[in-house]
Amino acid sequence: MEEVKFTPEELSERVSSNYGGNSYTGEDDIYLDYLGIPGNLLTMSQSRKRTTFRVKNETTTQKMLAISPGSYRTVNAALVYNDTTLKYKHPNGGGVLAAPAGLAENDIIMMYNSITEMQAAGHSVDALIDDGIIYAEAADPTKKITVTAINKESSIRHFLKYIDSNPTTFLGLHISSDDASMYETELITRRCSVFGYDREIRIPFQDAFTSENKNEKKIIVTADFQFDSETVAFLSIPSGATVTITLVAGAVESSGVALTKKVVGIRTGTLTSPAVKPAVKNLSSKTLERK
Repeated sequence: MEEVKFTPEELSERVSSNYGGNSYTGEDDIYLDYLGIPGNLLTMSQSRKRTTFRVKNETTTQKMLAISPGSYRTVNAALVYNDTTLKYKHPNGGGVLAAPAGLAENDIIMMYNSITEMQAAGHSVDALIDDGIIYAEAADPTKKITVTAINKESSIRHFLKYIDSNPTTFLGLHISSDDASMYETELITRRCSVFGYDREIRIPFQDAFTSENKNEKKIIVTADFQFDSETVAFLSIPSGATVTITLVAGAVESSGVALTKKVVGIRTGTLTSPAVKPAVKNLSSKTLERK
C-alpha cells in the first residue's frame, strides 16, 4: 500500500475545507500537547516520543493480545494460598504460579488484565497486556505469556492508565521479532462504546515489509491510529515468539497540559486561544480524509 503524503500547504487547505474555511491546525488548541515540541497537527511528527514493551509467548499456540482495553473493566484479583510454597491461580488461562516475593497466605494479588468484559462484548482476545505474566496455561504454567516494559520511566500499567485519561495519536510502530510470521499479522483497532463497536481499522504489517527487513528482523510501520478510553487495539503474537513493540506517539489531548497553559497564559497575559474545550473531543474526529 503506497503511503499518501501531503505538503503542509496541502494539509492546511484540506483542514480549512473540512472546518468550513477556518484553518484549524491545532496550533492554539490548549488541550493538545505535542510532547515537548511546539507545533501543530500538521507538524506533530517532529515530536515522536516512543514507548516500548516486549512480549514473550511461551505457549503452544498463537495468542491475540489487547494492547489498549478501551473503557472495558479489566481489574483481576487472585488469592495467594500455601501449598509448601506460596502460590496463586492466574485468572487468565488458570495456570498455578509461584506468588511474587513479599506476599503471604491469603493475600490478594491485584492485576488489571481481565478480558471478561471484552470477550462478552464480542472481541476475540486471549489476554490483555500488563506487567509480568498475563497468561498461563492451566495444564502447564511454564507455558505462559510475559510482558515487560522497556521504558524505565513507565510500567505497562502506567501506560494503560495514561492513554485512558489522555487520548493519544500514534504515527506508527516498530516491530522486531525472532519469528518472521509476526510480520504477517496486523494491528487491529476498534472504536467502542456502551452501544457496541464500529470503525474497525486493520493495519497489516506486510505492507511495510521489505527485503531489508528480513535481514534486520525489524519493520517500521507508518500509520495513523489512536488509543483512548473508546479504543480497543489488538495484536496477534505467534507461539514461541519474542516480540518487541515500539509505539511512536504524535500528539496528546491533555486536560493537565490545558490547565498549565491557562494558568501561565492568564498570569502572563498571553492566553489567546479559547479557554473552552472543543466540542469534538477525540483527535480521531479531526483526522484528515485521505483520497
